[in-house]
Amino acid sequence: MKGGPLRIVVIALAMLAVAGLSLAIVLGFFGATHPAFDSLSHFRIHFAAMLVFPGLLLAIVASGRERRVGLLAMVFSAAVTAATLGTPLGGPVGPAAASPGDLARYRLLHLNLRFDNPDAAAFLSLLGSEQPDVVTLVEVSEPWAERLKLTEAAYPHRLICRRGIRIGGAAILSKRPFAGSEPRCIDRGAMALATVDFGGTRIAVAALHMGWPWPAEDDWQMAALAPELANLAPRAILAGDFNAAWWSARVKTLMALGGLELAGRGGPTWLHRRLPAALRPLIGLPIDHVMAKGGVITLDLRRGPDVGSDHLPMIFDFALLPETGPPSVMQAGL
Repeated sequence: MKGGPLRIVVIALAMLAVAGLSLAIVLGFFGATHPAFDSLSHFRIHFAAMLVFPGLLLAIVASGRERRVGLLAMVFSAAVTAATLGTPLGGPVGPAAASPGDLARYRLLHLNLRFDNPDAAAFLSLLGSEQPDVVTLVEVSEPWAERLKLTEAAYPHRLICRRGIRIGGAAILSKRPFAGSEPRCIDRGAMALATVDFGGTRIAVAALHMGWPWPAEDDWQMAALAPELANLAPRAILAGDFNAAWWSARVKTLMALGGLELAGRGGPTWLHRRLPAALRPLIGLPIDHVMAKGGVITLDLRRGPDVGSDHLPMIFDFALLPETGPPSVMQAGL
């Protein structure tokens, strides 16, 4: 392809691809300005990966200015990826009042069940193998509410929110007793909130399902959640399907409202169910998160196996500082 119309067309299309993908990436960094830009930000890593291909094509086929554009596109792709993913996991690491080995270890499992997922056996098997102290769930449809009755003996303390819509609401299942204020369903059941007693330490535990980002309208949901998050207990864990990447303005806004920090970054958790499930942890979107505050030490945050949903479970191992500990999320062994 040394010359001719075909080479010109290929170079022109590659230049257009570089321009379009670069613009989408740049606009995503202005997500706080408009929700449309924030919707682009969720796909930042995907756009950066896609940018490599027209950049490489220009570097091979073109010459002069177009070739330099291709090389710059690949450098820009690497820089964007490093700027987004190349920082330490989770929140700051600080001194603890006691080493993690001196503290009790607890486990939280979070999952978007997928309202029409018929595979209850896989989920129940996961509960049996992981033995979480508390489970946060979203998309608990009426069929799932019935299936969850099988867990009543192991998780007698529970809050299941009905939403009156097909996908269902949020839920909290706990081996450990609820304490303090009455468990509540918030935002028409999209959020479940309960205070759980972890060996004498009370922690507010919440499960949240955010709606789709722009162009779906979510201003009303942010408005409903703002006072609830602002009044969240000083010691709290919030797990959910945020339908947003952790670097997005949406997630940062929710963290700021609740004074929360990411407990860690578990990687991609969602991929459209028509695509192979094996690709989910590789090219999916990281939209399921765990946040915390109030002396919560992250011991481990990882993704669980496929259980038939279009989301992967998040498994969060943590310890709790004594009540006198600093109100922050800490990390150990990460």
